[in-house]
Amino acid sequence: MKRWPCALVAALVLGLPPARARADDAPSTAQACVTAYETAQVQQRRGELTAARESLRFCARSACPAVASNDCMQWLGDVERAIPSVVIGAHAGARDVADVVVTIDGKEVARRLDGRALDLDPGSHTFVFTAAGRAPIERMLVIKAGEKNRTIDVQLEPPPPPDAPPERAAAPPGEPAQRDGEPRRIAAFVVGGVGLLGLATGAVFGVRAVVRNRDANRVCPGTDCADPAALDANRDARTSASIANVGIAVGLAGVGVAAYLFATTPARVHVAPYAGRDRGGLFLSGSW
Repeated sequence: MKRWPCALVAALVLGLPPARARADDAPSTAQACVTAYETAQVQQRRGELTAARESLRFCARSACPAVASNDCMQWLGDVERAIPSVVIGAHAGARDVADVVVTIDGKEVARRLDGRALDLDPGSHTFVFTAAGRAPIERMLVIKAGEKNRTIDVQLEPPPPPDAPPERAAAPPGEPAQRDGEPRRIAAFVVGGVGLLGLATGAVFGVRAVVRNRDANRVCPGTDCADPAALDANRDARTSASIANVGIAVGLAGVGVAAYLFATTPARVHVAPYAGRDRGGLFLSGSW
């Protein structure tokens, strides 16, 4: 572009032909044309091509002096060819996404993508793409003069995962952390202990019932007996037998419940009975 000499500017302001405008607004119109003419040259030197285009459109009007409007018209074509443009698209996987807010250099330029080109000044620009429920994406791009319809396609990130549950606090030093299934294992030990105690009680009183019944039969072998010692031994045998039956029933129930609790805990616990020539019991193996 060229810069007019002061004499030429004055000629434009003062020498506007009467046929081009009314006498009362000719100086103001000519002055506005000159201002737009001068401003467009400054804007173009700064690389502000989109602003220069607006100034050139103003001074290219027929209301401006012919010498100015002719230059502005020519320069306007040059500027429009130099203004770059971009076409923005967004995808989530293979699906197009239109509800995306786009800002360029901190200024919002679109609230929804429609596939139309956006004109920009050449140079580096920061693009930010924001979609509901997704993390914003920021890109810095260098846009070149004369670059038309450059495609900028962004792949939107998937929605962030839901917040993870808070981690269980670590056990204090020297105190083991509570493991999964520990309450069930504790209950199994307690119930199993009660069961074993019941079995032991039943065994003791069962033996006592056998011994006392033998004592009664030794004194009075028949059914009819009036001996006080035999009668006392017989009553003691019956009582011991009743206690033995209850103890064995409670013991078997306790051992059964304990075995069930061990079998259904997350830890790998195996419960198996064993019997020898003179002893028996339950064998527990696993990790807990």
